[in-house]
Amino acid sequence: MLSKVTIGGDSDPEDHLVISCVDDLGNTIEQDTARRLFNLIARAYDINETFIPGKLEEIFESQKAEILRQNAQNAEKEFDAEVEKLESWSNDRKNALEIKLKEMDKKIRELKKTSRQPHTLEEKIELQRQQKTLDTERMNMRRKLFEAQDAIDAERDKLIKNAEKSLQKPVKSKIIFAIDWRIV
Repeated sequence: MLSKVTIGGDSDPEDHLVISCVDDLGNTIEQDTARRLFNLIARAYDINETFIPGKLEEIFESQKAEILRQNAQNAEKEFDAEVEKLESWSNDRKNALEIKLKEMDKKIRELKKTSRQPHTLEEKIELQRQQKTLDTERMNMRRKLFEAQDAIDAERDKLIKNAEKSLQKPVKSKIIFAIDWRIV
């Protein structure tokens, strides 16, 4: 019996062909061996027997369960890889901004230290302007850090929603054809 298992909807279907095969005694024949039967030279005869899937259905359901297990395992690996990439990107982005913030804080401290030394009024005013400019830049950098964290959270939410969608993919199966083989 050849069946098709479709995982997913119309937009992104994933099809699998499943060969289920048993001998006259009801013993399971492996898919690879069953696949080789299609390479044999054969003749078609009319057989007036009704197809009763029975054992084939059991084999098919087992193979279908294995396909679904592998699909879930692949989705889990993809999810883990995406989470790792997201965390790495998040850490890189936050670290870069935090380094810039520390450099900015250091410049501000040096400027404050310099402004406490004896200077003319004009120099003090200029130093205060520079400090105000650096304070504004530091506030903007902090805002960028928070915006970056918001972007990271949005990406994480998107990743979770996609993972949830992959768990809810519909699964359809259909018997394409069934053959009764007689080797003589």
